[in-house]
Amino acid sequence: MKLEPITIESDECLDDIEHHFRVFAGPGAGKTYWLINHVKNVIRNSSRLSSVSYVACISYTNVAVNEIVERLGPYAEFVESSTIHSFLYRNVVKPYLHLIKDENGVPLVDYVSVDGHDEHRPSDGKIRRWLDSFNARFDYYGNKAEVYNYVKKLKWIRDENDSNWNYKTIGFAQTPRYFPTTHLNTYKQFYWKDGIVDHEDVLYFAYLILEENPLIRKVLSARFPYIFVDEFQDTNPVQTQVVKWLVAETTIVGAIGDVEQSIYSFQGANYLDFQNFNIEGSVEYKIENNRRSTDNIIDLLNHLRTDNIEQMGYRQITGEPVFLYVGEITNIISNIKNNLTENETLTILARSNEEVNRIKRSASPVNVYLWSSLEQIDPDRFRLLEHLVGAGELARQGNYSFALDRIIRGLRIKRKRMERKEEIRKPFKIQRGYDISSITDIHRRALAVALIEFLMTNYHSIMNGTLLQAYEQFSNIIQQNICYLSLIGVSRGRFKDFSESTQYDALANSVNLSSNESRIIRTIHQAKGAQFKNLLVSFNHMDSAKASEQLNHILSPNSFANSEEKRITYVSLSRAEDRLFLSMPEILPDNITQLELLRLQVVSL
Repeated sequence: MKLEPITIESDECLDDIEHHFRVFAGPGAGKTYWLINHVKNVIRNSSRLSSVSYVACISYTNVAVNEIVERLGPYAEFVESSTIHSFLYRNVVKPYLHLIKDENGVPLVDYVSVDGHDEHRPSDGKIRRWLDSFNARFDYYGNKAEVYNYVKKLKWIRDENDSNWNYKTIGFAQTPRYFPTTHLNTYKQFYWKDGIVDHEDVLYFAYLILEENPLIRKVLSARFPYIFVDEFQDTNPVQTQVVKWLVAETTIVGAIGDVEQSIYSFQGANYLDFQNFNIEGSVEYKIENNRRSTDNIIDLLNHLRTDNIEQMGYRQITGEPVFLYVGEITNIISNIKNNLTENETLTILARSNEEVNRIKRSASPVNVYLWSSLEQIDPDRFRLLEHLVGAGELARQGNYSFALDRIIRGLRIKRKRMERKEEIRKPFKIQRGYDISSITDIHRRALAVALIEFLMTNYHSIMNGTLLQAYEQFSNIIQQNICYLSLIGVSRGRFKDFSESTQYDALANSVNLSSNESRIIRTIHQAKGAQFKNLLVSFNHMDSAKASEQLNHILSPNSFANSEEKRITYVSLSRAEDRLFLSMPEILPDNITQLELLRLQVVSL
């Protein structure tokens, strides 16, 4: 007989720290607060921690990781807090990648050259060499942008029936015309030969290493006697299996999450992994308070849930009603802002990047497609500039640790080879007669600090100039700090034409800040883990049918019990603290009556 989860408060400590557990907690429940207190409790009372072992604390985003580290304070030195990709890269992939070999016993990856991991960046040259390997031509497959967008969506997927791995897309993806999908498994080898691995490769290689080397599982378990996974509903089968392997050794595992907030199936996540995660001897708990939102917002969230959690407002503030505005999105935004005070900010969430871009264009004439153009013109400069420009925006917002990390990732100046000497990475160049190996990680970190200082000190003048001017200034700062290093000059070509005609501020205002996004207009997925005083959730103003479906998630939640789209709607509404506004282009009269029964106020503009 399955027992009901034990209800606990977010400030309640567990007396017994030596048992597996699963914690169900809705939005704003204080689960991160509870997790941090539990980690501190383990560090204070565990007899299994030593000078060479740590508590592993895994969270989904770097934002959450940094928050955990900051709130742990002095306890942080006993904890390895990271995303699953960073955890597996640091503890499994980097030290043991040399064990992965092809059928001839040759290492599959130039592991000596591997220097971190990032999002996959398609390379025109590598795609062409891959196509040449089976006598295909790049020109056959539509334009370059279509090919790039397609390969960016590829992921390593393990077939549960035959245990084989395949590199493919999840769900719907627009395949370029006549694209050779039967050869995709060989595509990444052209990157691995240059020591380039991305996030997907980290999960893939970590699984292979741990599957084929049980001893490494024992070593990992000994190093981490406790592993706690936050946002477990966003996990994927690889992460779940890694956790199970550690459980089979001696590691105590805790999983914290909320099935109703599982929204990352396009990245391989499966909400059933958390729902069905069952370890012998595990105890289940639930936290039912909501410390974030007003009671009116919580009542709407409870209406949307289809599980056994019904949240109660910790703040005990009724708050303003939830409003649904009907009309043109620009008029709705203007109306809401007019009713806010001068110092209040309105954050806007939309389901898709397409709609976010439409709202941005209506609010500001920013060309959001500039980065795609730059990537096609010059992938090497694109990779560096995306990190530098993004770091400048993060520093401007006060996120200095994120900014520093971003620049350091962009300053991958050299690559090592197993059989050849180190080489300089484009667009960097080194003066003749100097040895690239003399540039250490300390030099790279010092250079990153200098670049952030330059960006902050000269922010307004850089924003008012062209990209070419900024590029040349970046090159000067690099050479001032490492006299024999600079960037490749720009004298002619497509990059020169682009950078001369593109204002720096246009790129800065549209740079992708990923999980560290803090703009006022963003997608729902980019807002995961964040919270906002005043929030407008835009139901699709580009497609009335899709807007009606989003509204139906509120009107008939039980009809969408296992729908990820319903969960996405739920996550978007749950980000609101004080005021929640919804918007859609049009509405049926019957729907207005239904919404009023739920105490929502409908306003037509």
